[in-house]
Amino acid sequence: MITKTIPISKEAVLDLYIQDPAVSFQTYTKRPALIICPGGAYLIHATKEGEPVALNFLARGFHTFVLKYTVATDRLHPEKGVNVKLRYPAPSIELMEAIHLICEHADEWFIDSDAIFLAGFSAGAHVAGTVGYRWNDPELVSQLSFTPQGNELKPAGLVLGYPMVADNPGNFSCSAASSNIELVNQVLYGTQNPSLEQIESVKLKNYVQPQSAVPTFIWHSVDDSVVSPDLSLELAQTLMHNQINCEYHLFSHGGHGLGLANEDPALRVWPYLAEIWMKSLEKNNEYDS
Repeated sequence: MITKTIPISKEAVLDLYIQDPAVSFQTYTKRPALIICPGGAYLIHATKEGEPVALNFLARGFHTFVLKYTVATDRLHPEKGVNVKLRYPAPSIELMEAIHLICEHADEWFIDSDAIFLAGFSAGAHVAGTVGYRWNDPELVSQLSFTPQGNELKPAGLVLGYPMVADNPGNFSCSAASSNIELVNQVLYGTQNPSLEQIESVKLKNYVQPQSAVPTFIWHSVDDSVVSPDLSLELAQTLMHNQINCEYHLFSHGGHGLGLANEDPALRVWPYLAEIWMKSLEKNNEYDS
């Protein structure tokens, strides 16, 4: 197995977990890839949503990658303060750069370039979803360091866990997230008083188009006190109305920031459900788990 870290930008890095391509003597196979974007309110990277998820899906037959995109604070060096210059969609631009890097090395790493999936949690789902629905948006593409070839930036699908896909609705009580709201607003809008146009500009459902949006798997919990589950429902409905493949799971409990949810018998099934869904989308379903 290959494990290493590759710089993506000045501050972002991509952690690689590449499996041995040999499945038996002199027999090699290409595998699907999963790029994981941890959550953390655009301020940190939630540890449980990075490497543990990568290792879990590695065992399910995927090459896995964890994108530690640029965030507004440095957990290891809090004395650096807040990066007030960070603006959305810069982290999603870094994800597009990561997809390009993986495509460039697809043969070397035995990756099926038609089966590159994105996974994101909370704010990381916003990073991944932006690429999933705006992968060919000239506003984003113009900021890349390369010229995309064909549909290379179009993911095979999205796996979104308790996703922040828009600002919480005004009637949602999100006391658990209130301490970070000013910093999150700084990243998303550059202001504490965003206009209606700015608020609409970060809603992922506004970018769902039948000709370009990718299949999406969503899971959330009714009792999430940080991100409203209504947002996931709205996105699922938008995808459905645009006839985009969508699988949506709303659990009766769980809260927020669960990662693999290993300690909960009901919730820990989500990686299995996501695996079955992703592999149902593959053209070649014969990957060795």
